Amino acid sequence: MTKTKAPKAKKAKTIVETPVETPVETPVETPVETPVETPVETPVETPVETPVETQIDELYVPLKKPMRVVKTVKTGVGQQILQLLADGVLSNKEIVAKVLEDNPLRKTTYACVAWYQSQVKAGKIDLPKPIEANQ
Repeated sequence: MTKTKAPKAKKAKTIVETPVETPVETPVETPVETPVETPVETPVETPVETPVETQIDELYVPLKKPMRVVKTVKTGVGQQILQLLADGVLSNKEIVAKVLEDNPLRKTTYACVAWYQSQVKAGKIDLPKPIEANQ
C-alpha cells in the first residue's frame, strides 16, 4: 500500500485596517505689495583709455623656461649632405654633426651620409658644384 499525502490547508491572512488621518487645511496668506522705489541716477565716469603699449605690458606673463629656438629648414637634408660631400672638406661623422646642428629635429645618421656617398659613386646622383668662398 502506498501512502498519499493530503494537501496542506492555506493559512488565512488577517488584514489590519489603520485609520486614515485627514489633513488639516492651513490658511494661505496673501502677499502684500510693496511700493516700488524710483532708481536714483548716479553720474557715470567715462573710462580713461590707456595706450596700447601699456595694455600689452599688463598682459605679459614671463615664462618659467625660455622657449627653444628652432631653425627652419631652407633646403632638404639630402641637398645639404650632397653639398658637404661636394665640398670634400668634412668626414662622414663631421657631416652628420653639421647636419644635426643645422636641423636638430631631423634624425640623420651616419648611414644616411654613407648612402648618399654610395649613390654618388654609383653615378645615380650627381654632386652639386662646390660653393667657393669669395675673398
